[in-house]
This record gives sequence, C-alpha cells and structure tokens, in this order.
Amino acid sequence: MRLGKVCIVMFALSGCKVPDSNSQADNKEQTNLYRKDTVPVIGSEDALLEVGLRNIATGKKHGLWYNYEGNKLVRIESFQEGIETGPMVEFATGDDGKTSVLALAYIQDGKFAGPSIHLNADSMINFYDYYANGRSVNSMLIDGEGKVEVKLRDSTYKVGSIPIKK
Repeated sequence: MRLGKVCIVMFALSGCKVPDSNSQADNKEQTNLYRKDTVPVIGSEDALLEVGLRNIATGKKHGLWYNYEGNKLVRIESFQEGIETGPMVEFATGDDGKTSVLALAYIQDGKFAGPSIHLNADSMINFYDYYANGRSVNSMLIDGEGKVEVKLRDSTYKVGSIPIKK
C-alpha cells in the first residue's frame, strides 16, 4: 500500500520543472540564479515553515517548495518565477503517526488545471475534480458510506455506491 503512495507522489513530482543546479554557465563565468530560502509563516498558530529556491534577481519563488508544520511535511508546491505552476501534493498524518497523501493536483499559472484528487487516509479517492480554463468541468464525490455522486458541467447524478472498508 505504501509503495502505491510513493509511486503516486513520484509521478506527480516528475512533471516539475526544477533548475538542474543553483548556477548556470554564462560566458564561462558562473552566475548564481537561485538561493535556498526558509520562510516562517507569520500569523499561524502552528509552526509553519516554507523551504525552497528563490530567484536572486527578482526575489520570486522558483522550483519546488516544501511546507512543514512542526517537523512534518504537509505540502509540496511548484513555482515558476513566483507563479504556482506544476504539481501540488498535500500530506496528512493520522492519529497512528502514519503519513499519507491527502491531495494531488496540477496548477498552471496559479489556477487548477486538469485532474485534482483528494484521498482518504486509507488512500481511497474521496473527491475527484477535473479543471479546464480555470473552472471545474466534472467531478466525482464518494461519501463516507460509499455513495457515488458525479457532476458533469451543471448536472449532478447519483450513480450508486461502492463497498467501503471499515
């Protein structure tokens, strides 16, 4: 079961455009383009921390950014020059101490694009949304009792139920 979660995360992150290094050759001189940055999130009750690369010239986030709550990874986001672009993965830690993937989404120019999947702690899909032109065009919801509801554009259909592990 854990291998499946790892595969999902690796698949999601494989689409990220991340600089190959912290420097780039320019006329045989090395010019640093990015620096590692750590940002505490002010005004939060929890100890939130963001870690990632920042463009030295513009000060904008670039590449993968890791968000921590205390010592636990809660989200990975991808940026291109300050605009959220690429995969986003959210994690949750259960009462048993195990961490699981909570959500997977792709964001293009700051807007959701394509599939967005929300999972229960047991890795079962709870909610699926597909975005086009910045808005949801269809979705599927599986409630706690296994009842499935599908929304296609402006219409909603109850399509049955699936067995839920207890």
